[in-house]
Amino acid sequence: MKISKLYIRNFITVMAIIIIAQFTIAGLFRIVGKAAGNRGFRADLAGITFMLNESVKHNYNNEDIVYLEDLVTRLGKTWSTDIWIENVTGKLLTSSTAAPRPEYPAEMERVDTAGDYKLYRNPGGPPTIFLKIVSDNGLVIYAKRDRPTTYIDELNFSIGLVLITVIVAIVLLPISRRITSPLKRLTESANAIARGEFDRRVDETAHDEIGELARAFNMMSGRVLQMINGTKELTANISHQVRSPLARMSVAAGILRDKISAKDYAGAKKNISFIEKEIEEMDKLTGRIIELLRVDTVHKTSDFIKLDLQKAAADASAKYSDMISANEISFNSELTSIPCVISGVPDDIQQLFDILFDNAVRYAPPGGFINIEMHPEKGSVSLNMSNSSHEMTGVISEKLFEPFSRMAPENIPGNGLGLAIAKRIMINHDGDISAEYSDGIFSVRLRFPSG
Repeated sequence: MKISKLYIRNFITVMAIIIIAQFTIAGLFRIVGKAAGNRGFRADLAGITFMLNESVKHNYNNEDIVYLEDLVTRLGKTWSTDIWIENVTGKLLTSSTAAPRPEYPAEMERVDTAGDYKLYRNPGGPPTIFLKIVSDNGLVIYAKRDRPTTYIDELNFSIGLVLITVIVAIVLLPISRRITSPLKRLTESANAIARGEFDRRVDETAHDEIGELARAFNMMSGRVLQMINGTKELTANISHQVRSPLARMSVAAGILRDKISAKDYAGAKKNISFIEKEIEEMDKLTGRIIELLRVDTVHKTSDFIKLDLQKAAADASAKYSDMISANEISFNSELTSIPCVISGVPDDIQQLFDILFDNAVRYAPPGGFINIEMHPEKGSVSLNMSNSSHEMTGVISEKLFEPFSRMAPENIPGNGLGLAIAKRIMINHDGDISAEYSDGIFSVRLRFPSG
């Protein structure tokens, strides 16, 4: 199994942190341990000095030194110290060891109790304390004590740190693999999508940052699949919509040639007018298709600004007021005085209202009505636009918002792209749009998140 670079990098990083931390702990342990050891060693030294001085001063007897010999022997064993007691002439009276007294360093460091000591480090050996005590009764006490080494303790501590490192490394292996495995699956799915397998998904059950990444990835791939399927469907619909007028123009062009050959110029002129009308319709269709493709493109964050939706609706109603009056349609506006602020793309919002008003004016019969209502809600802005309508066939559904989908009578011009564009505009603004037809009234409801 190939080990991923991220896995190796995570493992090395964590292990480096652990090793650095352990070296730091070991260094602090040595510093603190040595300081504490020095304090304890000095305390032991002062205690030995005091006990030897007091014991010799109060227990020495020229005639009987057995008690002193026994005391020195027991003190030597108890304190792990070599002790020699000499008289003023340098004669050895008793000792705790059979070894001869070594030569003492020339300079000694004074302590608070009766006695001098010198800390002397033997080459290659542990630190050694030399004591020389001149008792009040004239006896000279010599003592030598090797400072206890901490080598074994430090070795055990170091072994413990090494064992901790090994245990952490063993535990870290499955943890690192658990982190990198979902990322590896994400990489495999991304490569699959790059190969055209747009239905690939990854597990998103984890409740952490990797789970969030997986959900975002699935959402992205779903959106890509939706866009591709929509593009395929749109391409097929466009092909159908374009072929129809082209076929009619091709037939009209053939008839036109025949009439020109027959010198039927009046009939030829009629065919030319028909072709011009078809060209005009194709031009409108092309414009609508371009708009649909434009709004299908995701906007940048910088394209969105704060907009007062109420003002945009008022501007659109003023724009279509002449057409409304010309068709003898009554218009009722119930716009709140409270600003309805959203985050939107100005051109898209303007186009959205153009679609709504254009559809309402086109499908409302003479003498009909158009109503528009708007009010803010908690966290959103709601807009309801309704108009009297000609009889509609079929049941209102989401299919109405698909490109080239129509429910209006055939005698009313249109290409079925308006509400499809409106739907995509609402999606880009994280909003909702729905439609309803009942008893001769067609209503469109929109909801925008507040800006």
